[in-house]
Amino acid sequence: MIMEGGQYRLGDVDYWFDVEEFETLIERARLLPPQDWQAEDLWRRAVALYRGDFLTEVERVWCVPKREQLREMYVESLIGVGRCHEARSEFQKAIDRYRLALGVNELREDVHRRIMHCYTKAGRRSEALAQYHRCREILRQELDIEPSAETRRLYEQIAGKRPD
Repeated sequence: MIMEGGQYRLGDVDYWFDVEEFETLIERARLLPPQDWQAEDLWRRAVALYRGDFLTEVERVWCVPKREQLREMYVESLIGVGRCHEARSEFQKAIDRYRLALGVNELREDVHRRIMHCYTKAGRRSEALAQYHRCREILRQELDIEPSAETRRLYEQIAGKRPD
């Protein structure tokens, strides 16, 4: 650290910030389709960098938005890995990643829908329907709301198919 003009700055040394790397990996992964092997590599590297909530030991208002942003980016990374598996029809692996994402934020209806879709593609209709009911129960308990029209349409589409 060098003090110059009443301010501190880093000297002329190389440095590396995990948060900066995490954000860069995600920005790069967003540009690639899930079929691209590089996309999965970038998403996985981002997942590996995330070590939990940002600056939990700092109880200042200023870091809360960044903490929440990074947590959602972690969820996005888990979803990204899941979508890569889904693109290769590796439905159970995709479901496993999506479940990890729900472990961070169980209110993400889009993730519940991805799981429903994977179960359906894997021929596991009853599990897809059960996922809808879990989603509906979580939304009722936590927010006192019903699933979105998009989620209900997917449920109705799956429910209308032949049993597995």
